[in-house]
This record gives sequence, structure tokens and C-alpha cells, in this order.
Amino acid sequence: MAGAVDSERVEWGDEAIRLRPAGDGAEAFTALSPCTQTCMFAEVGAEGDAATALTVEVVGGMGARTEVQQELASGWPRPVVLPLSPSDRWLVFRAEGGAAVVHRPRLGRCGAHVELVHALHQGAYARVPEDVVAEVTGDELRLALRPPHAVPPRIELTLPERFPSDLDPCVSVDLALRDASGPAGLLVGVRRGRELFWLERRILTTEEPVRLQDVPLRRFAETDASLVFSAWPIGQDVGGVAVFARPRIYACGEEPPWPF
Repeated sequence: MAGAVDSERVEWGDEAIRLRPAGDGAEAFTALSPCTQTCMFAEVGAEGDAATALTVEVVGGMGARTEVQQELASGWPRPVVLPLSPSDRWLVFRAEGGAAVVHRPRLGRCGAHVELVHALHQGAYARVPEDVVAEVTGDELRLALRPPHAVPPRIELTLPERFPSDLDPCVSVDLALRDASGPAGLLVGVRRGRELFWLERRILTTEEPVRLQDVPLRRFAETDASLVFSAWPIGQDVGGVAVFARPRIYACGEEPPWPF
């Protein structure tokens, strides 16, 4: 997505727009010609320690309208999905206060991407059993490994919407094993009603992450389902945590769109 800027306060790069306000703020804009069912996808965050106010406006046949207002502090970026209409002609990003970053603003079909990190932070998941030790930090779900004789822990993440089957949906997630004294198996699956389907299983022995990509979800589309993460030690009590990072749903064959 290419665009124009109002001054040297804005840096428009290939992967991000950086707005560094001075006095009356900083602004960048780009022309639009969207089709029906088009959305703008991006991740937004503050750059540096100062808080910032980011506004996203759309200008079209009905004039300007404010669609997104975010108060941003330092930390991991927040996902933004903005529906557009065919009459929209300009997209405007404006920051006031501290510096803001808009990561990879792009257009795509609405519903084509489902950001699951945001759902994790909203607590849209269940622990099975209930005493499972898990935490969400940044873009990671961290699941404490249990002893071999214990019931393997599961985190069941409620999918935020019934994604349409014609998207040919896939899931991608990065796996890692940390602070463990031996190997462990990490699993990704789907629970639909009383049925549990395991889609991928990987044995990890080091902290080097492994990316699962293009794991198909078509048969679970347009149904109520949960994405399941589980892990257990191989052969002994190894301690440590299993990490499931950056889970997201997208159209199969496309590069998963979220960089953080």
C-alpha cells in the first residue's frame, strides 16, 4: 500500500508507516479504490516509551468519517481490521503525542484473516483440565508441561467467527520448547462438539522454533469449533513450557500476514 505524507514527520516504508508528531501531529494518506467486501488490515503500536493517539479516517462520497481511534502505549502491536466500501477514496493515518507505527497496512477480503493473538489476550479460551498452568504474553501462549503420568494439558481457543469455507482457510503457528531438560510433543488440533481432531504433532528438543503453516481448516469452516493446543513430555518429567506463538487463520497458500 503506497501513499503520500504530510512532511518529514512521516516515514512510509515497505513494511511500516512511522508517524513522529511534532506540535500539531503527523499525518499520512493513501488513495483507495476498494471492491465490495474489502477490508484494511494492519497492526498498530507506539514507537518508544511515549504514549500516542492514533486515528484512522476514511474519506469517501459521504465525506470524512473516523473509523479507528487507539490510545497506544509501548508493547506489542494491536491488530486493526477496517471494513471499506466501494465509495471510499482516501485512507488517512494521524498520530498525536508520541510516535506511532502502522505495520504492514494492506487490503484484503473481509474475513480472509483471523487474528488469534487478540482473542488469547481477551481470554477467549478454556483450560482442560482447569488447573492447567498457562499464560499469554505478547504474541505467545505459554503452556507449562505436566509430569508424564498426568493428564496432558490442553488450551481450547474459541474461534472468533465462523469463517467461510470458500476462503480455503488454513492455520499457522510457531512452536517452541523452553527451559525443558528433554524432548516434548506439541500438538495442534480442533475440537468440534465432542469430537477432537489432531491436525499436527511435532517432537521438539531445543528452543529453536518450528513453524506450522498451511494446516487446512476447510472441514471445520462455518461450524462452531475451537483450536486446541496441547503438549506433553516424552518419556520423563522434563519441566519447561511449550510455546505456541502467533496463531492466525488465513487463506491457504498465502504467507501468514501478521509479522509480530
